[in-house]
Amino acid sequence: MAQTGTADFVSPAPAGRPRVHIGLVGGISRLKKHYVDEAERLGIELRVFDVLRGDIAGRIENLDALVIFTSQIAHCTKNGVMRTARAKEIRVVLCHSCGICSLRECMACLRGLPVGGTRNEEQGAAPRDQAGSR
Repeated sequence: MAQTGTADFVSPAPAGRPRVHIGLVGGISRLKKHYVDEAERLGIELRVFDVLRGDIAGRIENLDALVIFTSQIAHCTKNGVMRTARAKEIRVVLCHSCGICSLRECMACLRGLPVGGTRNEEQGAAPRDQAGSR
């Protein structure tokens, strides 16, 4: 019998490669696997916290950064997470949307990558023109 809503999803770290450790607070439960897969593709270790317990401070203290999907959590929860992150000097990105593209943009912001077009550049395709013409 699977335990629902209490376990964190953690992407495995490949050997010999330093990882950025990012936490995700909020989001849609059925997208957990997709969030982790997208993070792995970008070389990021992602911990997804969809059910917040009272020990959030201990769970986020070793993270490099934190992404908060504000549309999926209560204001008091967001404020508590922000207080903890501020006290532990953890970088935070707030995002109202909770889709895969939103997560990708937040991670690009945290890593200093250009937003959008990162997939094209990694696959060797030419980036699209800013005007959208082909």
